[in-house]
Amino acid sequence: MSGPTGYPATSSTTWRPHRRPLFVAGPLPTDIAVGYDHIAGCVGASIASGAGADYLCYLTPAEHLGLPTPEQVRDGLIAFRIAAHIGDTIKYGLDDADLALPRSRSRLDREGQIAHAIDPETARDLIPGSGPCTMCGDFCAVAMMERLKKERADKRDRF
Repeated sequence: MSGPTGYPATSSTTWRPHRRPLFVAGPLPTDIAVGYDHIAGCVGASIASGAGADYLCYLTPAEHLGLPTPEQVRDGLIAFRIAAHIGDTIKYGLDDADLALPRSRSRLDREGQIAHAIDPETARDLIPGSGPCTMCGDFCAVAMMERLKKERADKRDRF
């Protein structure tokens, strides 16, 4: 059952010898993510949770290197909240936030996105001071689709 990291192998995450609660530490699907074990562990934990793990033990960026700082603990906890949520969507399907957030995103409704985010504080901190989206600018797919719909509607109204 052990993978190269000493954690359960990714291919064996569906193995359940009994129906008692299953606790997983990580699991790390790879060892090469040193300094980013919270991200690699999040991937493994998503798989394990989706396959039936009941409890996830979070990892921090400092895992296997040293004691984590409070910020690294927070980063690990957020990563594993995401992993648990992904596992829940695999097992139980989408919840209201999973359905509401993309609707908010498609309306460029930042407040709606923040309201449904796993980490609203970080989401709010990432918002630029002005404009709908500084990442895509004129190439924002959402804004382009809105312009296209409006152009098509205008053409239909003219005929």
